[in-house]
Amino acid sequence: MKVIREDPLLITSVSVTSNPDVFTFPSLKGTTQLSFPVTTKLREDGKKLIVEGTLISKGVLADGNVPMYSASCTGRIAYLLDEPLENYEEHGREIYDQFIKPVYCVLASKLQQLIMSIGLVVTFPLAIPPVEDVKRIDTE
Repeated sequence: MKVIREDPLLITSVSVTSNPDVFTFPSLKGTTQLSFPVTTKLREDGKKLIVEGTLISKGVLADGNVPMYSASCTGRIAYLLDEPLENYEEHGREIYDQFIKPVYCVLASKLQQLIMSIGLVVTFPLAIPPVEDVKRIDTE
């Protein structure tokens, strides 16, 4: 399976909200919770794969109870393939590595920039997306 054309990743939405109370204390520490729901759609002829994912990051203070921020970034990309992608179910790992993981990496970079723009420093894996919330839809 070879990609003959790739539409640019289109960022379809971004949002961030912060808890103003946390900005009254300098250098607070907390944790980040990530989720990455993903939808893949394969065109009926098997030659176009659309990947849409939303990276969601929620920050809470070290006590785990006080929210610091909530942010999300959604993107969509389409890949045109040289030949039909047959036996779609059997290519799960390949689709994940070749098509879903790059979407995560771009969204993670954009989301980190967005969160830092409100004055918070966060770190989360740029190259290793969470896999618990990956959802697949086999055909369009």
